[in-house]
Amino acid sequence: MQPADPRARRNAATLVLVFTFLGTVAYFATDRFVTDLKDLAWADPGLAVEQAGMAIKLLALTLGVFLAGFSAWLFHFSLRSARAECFPPPGTRLIRERTTLTGEPARARARLGYVLAAVIAAAAVVLPAYVWHTTTLLTRP
Repeated sequence: MQPADPRARRNAATLVLVFTFLGTVAYFATDRFVTDLKDLAWADPGLAVEQAGMAIKLLALTLGVFLAGFSAWLFHFSLRSARAECFPPPGTRLIRERTTLTGEPARARARLGYVLAAVIAAAAVVLPAYVWHTTTLLTRP
């Protein structure tokens, strides 16, 4: 049994609050951008389409970076678990108490982590490329 770390629980709650705040800020910033884009669409529709396309491309690239980072973290976590033959690996800060798996069940979790990391890494490359290509086709005059 691996004990919970009170500091990890506090950090998780803080992260949820921070990302909720950032999401709210992003929502209002996006709302302002869309309003400005609608006004620009009346004045210069071509420029408005070009700016909307660039914003979508930027969001797709940002998504790709976050997916790649998560994929790398998941691969590293799975590697630690496979090497220790223990899941969760030693030194992992948990937000709640958890039974530790050892042996074959731990290796199976590590293999699952490797597969998920590979799928997420592929999505980190394919999704932004697809969105970029599609947006380019749609915004080309």
